[in-house]
Amino acid sequence: MKKPYFAKIFCLSILIILVSSCTGKGFSNGNSSSIFVEMTNKEDIEKIDIDNLKNKEISITIWSASNSKQYNLVNKYINDFKILFPKVNITQLDQGNAEDLDYNLTAAIAAKETPTIAIIDHSYIADYISYNAIEIINPYMDAINTKIENNDRADYISEFWLNGSSFSLDESIYSLPLFNYSNILYYNSTLIKDLNINMDDLNWSNESENSIINIARKIKKTNKSIVPLYIENPISLYKLLTYQSEIPYTKLTGKVDGDFLFTSNEVVSIIQDIKQWIDEGLLVLGKNLNITEGQNPFNDKIAMSIAPNNYYSKYQSSNNVLASMIPQVNKDKTYNEIISEDFIIFKKEPIETKIIAWLFYKFITSKENDITTTLSCSTLPLRYSFFESSSYNDAISNESNNNKLKISSLKLYEDLINNIQAEPSFVGKRVSDKEIGKLLMTISNNDFSSLSLKAREEFIKDCLLEAYKQSVLAQG
Repeated sequence: MKKPYFAKIFCLSILIILVSSCTGKGFSNGNSSSIFVEMTNKEDIEKIDIDNLKNKEISITIWSASNSKQYNLVNKYINDFKILFPKVNITQLDQGNAEDLDYNLTAAIAAKETPTIAIIDHSYIADYISYNAIEIINPYMDAINTKIENNDRADYISEFWLNGSSFSLDESIYSLPLFNYSNILYYNSTLIKDLNINMDDLNWSNESENSIINIARKIKKTNKSIVPLYIENPISLYKLLTYQSEIPYTKLTGKVDGDFLFTSNEVVSIIQDIKQWIDEGLLVLGKNLNITEGQNPFNDKIAMSIAPNNYYSKYQSSNNVLASMIPQVNKDKTYNEIISEDFIIFKKEPIETKIIAWLFYKFITSKENDITTTLSCSTLPLRYSFFESSSYNDAISNESNNNKLKISSLKLYEDLINNIQAEPSFVGKRVSDKEIGKLLMTISNNDFSSLSLKAREEFIKDCLLEAYKQSVLAQG
């Protein structure tokens, strides 16, 4: 006889406690002892004369895994910054993709050979915090000689700053927002127009007329050869549905420690719904669409897609594609995830070098540079003032057949920044994302028609248990 699902979780928890007792490790990764200098404090920063730094030769290295637009833009800012600090030499080194960069940074931390700065996917940062390798930014923001003035600080969009404190319960900021995105809904406007559907204020309800699921059913009925809804990244769908339903699968319990909430019946129900939509032919996840990298699936394969806002360039070759906000479970409690590549400063460097690194961040996120970054890299703006700029107003008024999708995406930015939320981020969370993504692809690629409802539930629960186990093991 199989053990009940929650009994399995209880047994696993007991096993982990026993293992932790034997190894002397708790739920952190066991490497919390510092291999770097102590954290820089506000008083030490205030002892430094910034004007004197302009006459000092200081070298800074940035490691990144950015795309070509981002990489070239950072190099432009490096050259511009040299006008202010002529003796400061900043070098950006491309480390490949995000996994390559993480691998190299982890090795560099162990060898105490870290760069000054890294620009990296937010989800990797909790590990570096657990090694005590990166700076808390708050002292730099507050010190008299380096602070962001109150009026200027108020101009930064607060949710992005909160994302930098998503690793901690005490509002310590470990990462700084730089390249930020969020999911939007792309759709074939001609097809939607023919169905006489309002794309504003969409939801996920099976009963609602304005449900994206019912829209997908209408599309499927009209054209059986087309995929009604394509999800570029399966884990994003899971996050949207769970966070919007107020049943997030992770929560923060301390500095880079957290819990994984894979045990609720509500989660099983959400996965059952996703499976039903897949079986109906309403939904296709990730690589299951069988398209080559960079190929535009709107040309002949799909009607709608949920993907980050910068994907418009992939879809814009179809003149009939426009963008709108993603559906919400509850319009009064909206949620869009923040997808970000953040700016972090490593502790190993001398204090003068770290101060210059912070000043460089302030420079590249100035009002003028924020406008440039937003428009050239299709990122979300970091500042509210972006929406008052002539560059933004010129961009959204310059509509033509070649840029309708870009303009459609830009017009969503104000709504996006009002809906985005930071989610807890801690050691092991990246593994949980991977495991949940694997679960969704497993249910997508297997035929459950021969299984009873109870057997389906047991299968999903077993997969959730495996996700839970792998995530906890990743914490050490």
